[in-house]
Amino acid sequence: MNSIYGQNDNANVHAGMMPYAAPMLPAGIGGDSLFQIAWRGKWLILLSLIASLGGAYAYYRTLGYRTLGPQYVSASRVLVSIPKSPRQQDPGGLEWGVNLQTQTSLICSPTIINPALSDPSMIVVSANLGDGLNDLVRTLSAKVGKDDIITVTASSVDPNSAAVFVNAVVRAFIQWHKDNSVDLTDQRLKDLEAQRKNLTMGLQRKRDEKLTFEQRNPEIVESTRGGVVAKALDLMTQDSVSARMEVARCEALCTTLKQIESDPNRVREYLLNQQNAIGMTVDDGEWKRLEDGLYETRMQLQQMEAGGTVQKYQITLMRTRVAQLVKDVQDAAKRFVQKYVALADVLRATAVDRRKKCEQQYEDEVTKIQKQGDKYAEYARLISECDIIERLLDGVVEAISKMPPRETIQGAVSVYVLNTASPAEKPTSQMARVMGIGLVLGLMMGGGLAFLRDWRDQRVRSADEITAILGVPILGAVPTIPRRGIIQRGPRSRLATHTREFEAYRSIRTALFFGTGRDEAKTLLVTSPGPLEGKTTLVSNLGIAMARTGQKTLIIDADLRKPMQHRVFAKKGHGKGLVDVLAGTATLEEAIRPTDVEGLDVLESGPIVPNPSELLGSEAFWGIFEQLKGRYDRILVDSPPVGIVADAQILASRCGLTLLVLRAQRSSRLVTQRARDALSTVSARVIGAVVNDVPKGDTRYSHYGSGAYSYYYGGRESDGRKAGHKALPSDVSPQDGNESSPTDKLE
Repeated sequence: MNSIYGQNDNANVHAGMMPYAAPMLPAGIGGDSLFQIAWRGKWLILLSLIASLGGAYAYYRTLGYRTLGPQYVSASRVLVSIPKSPRQQDPGGLEWGVNLQTQTSLICSPTIINPALSDPSMIVVSANLGDGLNDLVRTLSAKVGKDDIITVTASSVDPNSAAVFVNAVVRAFIQWHKDNSVDLTDQRLKDLEAQRKNLTMGLQRKRDEKLTFEQRNPEIVESTRGGVVAKALDLMTQDSVSARMEVARCEALCTTLKQIESDPNRVREYLLNQQNAIGMTVDDGEWKRLEDGLYETRMQLQQMEAGGTVQKYQITLMRTRVAQLVKDVQDAAKRFVQKYVALADVLRATAVDRRKKCEQQYEDEVTKIQKQGDKYAEYARLISECDIIERLLDGVVEAISKMPPRETIQGAVSVYVLNTASPAEKPTSQMARVMGIGLVLGLMMGGGLAFLRDWRDQRVRSADEITAILGVPILGAVPTIPRRGIIQRGPRSRLATHTREFEAYRSIRTALFFGTGRDEAKTLLVTSPGPLEGKTTLVSNLGIAMARTGQKTLIIDADLRKPMQHRVFAKKGHGKGLVDVLAGTATLEEAIRPTDVEGLDVLESGPIVPNPSELLGSEAFWGIFEQLKGRYDRILVDSPPVGIVADAQILASRCGLTLLVLRAQRSSRLVTQRARDALSTVSARVIGAVVNDVPKGDTRYSHYGSGAYSYYYGGRESDGRKAGHKALPSDVSPQDGNESSPTDKLE
């Protein structure tokens, strides 16, 4: 029978379990988010932060100044842009672009640092610092700021040394751009001049041949002007000119790349500036990523060496990492050059193939015309070849005319120094740096402790987690009951009907009545994965709630090892009980004891015996159990925890339904899973679970009822008085409460 929770047949669930579409928990510890885990460990994180910041502050005040030493920071600001306009066409029609991240990597690379160290102004610095020169170089950094402004900084124990070094780096950076730009421009100009010379000589030869032909064959000239032959050949001529110009561009590209392929930075700069013209996108992502990683690793190494709180082996590992990244950057640069040199060869080969195709088409057309006369074909060929050479020559002459004078060339990337570095007047405080390191270490340590604590904490912490583990629904969540002892908590629903916990038991009772068939819910075993989960409290209050609906209810205390029901419904010691009936020293009528709740009887356990599992598994017990099923509408069986002894498994195999009781923030995941598996082995029909001791306001169980009652009981009643939680007076019977409503008669 399908229940109100939507159970259906599912072959994947454990045998005997009530099928239920349990929610899927997200990956992680207990299905909680990182924020929830951090929030539970907030005090660990806070204490770790306080300890780490305190240690950082103490270190700075005691050893920091001696270890770190005074550091003087000097900075120079340079503007990197294109002169005159954001985009400038080069003489060959190629667009130049600026990649600021590449420029910052270039500044911190050996390509710039080595010439800077060779600057004449660095002679005095090298003499003053000695071995400390390497420390000065390691502090060099370049960062992109607003409006394409790059700030170059370095720090040293000597303020003059830092300023001189930064200015030397900026000068080397500017000179590098000038040298490379002039070299590329000179190479381009030489190529264009060579092309112009060859084309001029070739054009002169063709014109002489054409003039000679016209003098010898004037009739051919007159008949060819404006004819169909000339028009057809003109179209083919245009295609041939385009193909030849493409070949010339590709050959120039290949020639330039082969000349500068020994310098990867120049290759990258050249390709980035001309990628639009050559028709391919230049991808230096891997190279840039490795350069950025090298820069960040160097910064980390500088912080570690300046921090003084790390071990020497960590610094050694970081230096090894820097060396490896340097090698990776060099390998990436080599692969980059090889890739685009090969790609340029492919482009040239493609262009050559296109030129050959166009020339072949032209020759085919000429052959076709030759059938009409060899002289017509020869004259058409001369005209076409002269036209092709003239167009190529015009393009080369135009490119040469657009070449800027050598003395005015400032590079595709222009660098303007906005302010030079000057010696710092006072050292930079290292306190912020030390405290920042302390803050990061504190957060890491606190977060690690919080996650370690959460990983070791195996308690179930939410309703969704319980349903995911058990594969059954949660029938209700019982709020925390005041700690007044088992005698007061057990009959809680008998003493106070206007409470959240009473409504929780009513919700559980309703779920049992309407969620299953009458015959299935006639016998209900209540057990728990472990001890102190609240079984006795649930059984006693649920029995009272069922009896108040007019159901004749019996509570059997089958926990023969540690019985508790006699303390809930009796004032003194043990009376006759189940063990006495099985031993034949008492009858059922003598052992069953009525309670002060109408319709509710209790069969206590009786005296403690050494073999409870054998008694519960005997035919005598089940014979008595069958007799009781004929006398009562509902039978609730209180059993020992299923995860400790086999008693609960024996009882679950014979009871119609089994209800698992867990305690919020106490029940263990592992123990709960073992209880689930133990019940599955005996084909127990587990209808669901109940969560006990849910704190007020705990939203992880609120949608099961623990927090919903605050709307009614936490507000004000209709007459304006605040709702209370007082127990009924001794002279008022339970029937005087709202349980007398006809709607509660569910039989």
